[in-house]
Amino acid sequence: STSTQLYVVPFPSLFGVNGDGSRAHPFSSLQQALDHIELKYRRSTFMRTDMITINLYPTHHFVNTIYFRQAHSHTRLTTMNAEDTAFYKDLVVEDHIHRKLSTASISGGIPVTGWTLVSDNLYKATVTTTTFINQLFVDNRRISRTRLPMNPSEYLQYAAPLQDPNQARYGFQYATGQFESWPLDDAMVVVYHSWTTSHHYIDKLNLSNKTILFTNPSNSPIGAAVAQGQRRFHVENMCISYVPNSFCFSNATKTIYLMTDGSYDPNKSQIMTSINEYVVVLAGNSITNPIEDIIIDNVAIQHSAWNIDRTQQADGQAASFLTSAPLYIANATSIIITDVEISHTGSYGIWIKEGTNSINIINSLITDTGAGGIRIGQMISPVPTPTTSIHIISNEVSYGGNVFPSGVGIISHRAVDVIIADNSIHHHRYTGISIGWEWGYAPSYTSNVLVQGNYIYNIGQHILCDQGGIYTLGIQPGTIIHGNVIKNVFSYAMYMWG
Repeated sequence: STSTQLYVVPFPSLFGVNGDGSRAHPFSSLQQALDHIELKYRRSTFMRTDMITINLYPTHHFVNTIYFRQAHSHTRLTTMNAEDTAFYKDLVVEDHIHRKLSTASISGGIPVTGWTLVSDNLYKATVTTTTFINQLFVDNRRISRTRLPMNPSEYLQYAAPLQDPNQARYGFQYATGQFESWPLDDAMVVVYHSWTTSHHYIDKLNLSNKTILFTNPSNSPIGAAVAQGQRRFHVENMCISYVPNSFCFSNATKTIYLMTDGSYDPNKSQIMTSINEYVVVLAGNSITNPIEDIIIDNVAIQHSAWNIDRTQQADGQAASFLTSAPLYIANATSIIITDVEISHTGSYGIWIKEGTNSINIINSLITDTGAGGIRIGQMISPVPTPTTSIHIISNEVSYGGNVFPSGVGIISHRAVDVIIADNSIHHHRYTGISIGWEWGYAPSYTSNVLVQGNYIYNIGQHILCDQGGIYTLGIQPGTIIHGNVIKNVFSYAMYMWG
């Protein structure tokens, strides 16, 4: 079969915005390439079966969410080869925003520029976006939000839970010295339960009885899991608790404050913040109109956002309340994701959802995620359009839970015929691999899951409780767990297993 080659070089000033996708006149955005493919599809009277390859120049491609629909079936997305890269390299004037990279990066973020020095190693920059800035990445490294206590392995403790059952999920009684003198307008309170954390915006303080109330609830009453939670919490995003390589955001003035460690100049560094919760979406409109035959290889998908509404409950087993992922796959069949990096995310790295069949994630790196790494299947029961024939093989899934510690390395909710094999899963703050989503003996819509040859280590990391290297839920006919190596599983207080 023939293969059409399209080229994308994201420098409109160089080639103009009216390219035809040829090597001599490349498109200036990935969206242009997809629009071109869709237009050809709409004008065609028969279904295309030949493969179209989109070749991306190896730099950052800043995108709004990229949607691959049924019209984009039979498409490969990859980084252009060395010869094509060299052809453009002499024409491209690099700056610190558009550096040449080893592979193309499809970014859901935007660069942050124009930093001014405030005081020793403390810089500020304003943004024009309406987004609430809650993630920052400097030269491919996550910068943490300011936190009290400043040591990330220490916690504050509240004085007592609230006795009123209507308020028990919305606050606690705080201790002397907490909250009253702190700048709370943009702060987030993170409360530790047993196997979850809950994330809260502040409604008000009642100084007379030292009570804090939140705008959004936890899942269970705060303080219910006494031994596991031990009244722990921390407070994020107050512009008073800087440590080197931390930042905070003032929403009123749209200002980011960054404290460096003195080793870099923010105006000569590549600084990104995440904007879009979804970066690449592969999704047909329905199970009967799936997208088919997509290959994504040798690219990075990065800088996806997280966003919690002020009244939204942000607390749940395996951070399952999250609804987005930078690589989101639904109503899709015959998908190959290989040699891809997914990193610097606000939620899970990948979610393979309803109406999917023959989805293959191979030899890829999912790292520095906001929650877990790879999420498979659905939570609803019964399952109307199943998730089937999913292969997660030979990947590294690492350094997760940076925003939501209860994220799982690889979780399969309700799915059938799943292979999770030969993966390295490490440095998560909760369970390594979790299978099933049925508490009890009702139909689980989970069967024939093979978990084999995975190396799972350095998880838990003394933060949450009630977890394991591999964790199963519900009846699972045909599931086999074999030949995995698990070490260094550490809970905060209790309940930790291999």
